[in-house]
Amino acid sequence: MAVIEARRRLLDEWLAWRASVEEEVEEERRELGLPESPVEGQIEQAENEEQQVIEEIVEEVIEETEEIIP
Repeated sequence: MAVIEARRRLLDEWLAWRASVEEEVEEERRELGLPESPVEGQIEQAENEEQQVIEEIVEEVIEETEEIIP
């Protein structure tokens, strides 16, 4: 019983710590004028930027011959 209570207490402490850290991060994001979710910010940034196309050229040797010149 004591082990279960200790684990519950540790879990409650961890959840409280995590909530406080999340709150601090949200507050810092608001102060910096960033979107609440980093993913939303990336989506908005991607929509505002021009699309970039990257082409890749691959050359392949099909046949190779050796000629001996006297």
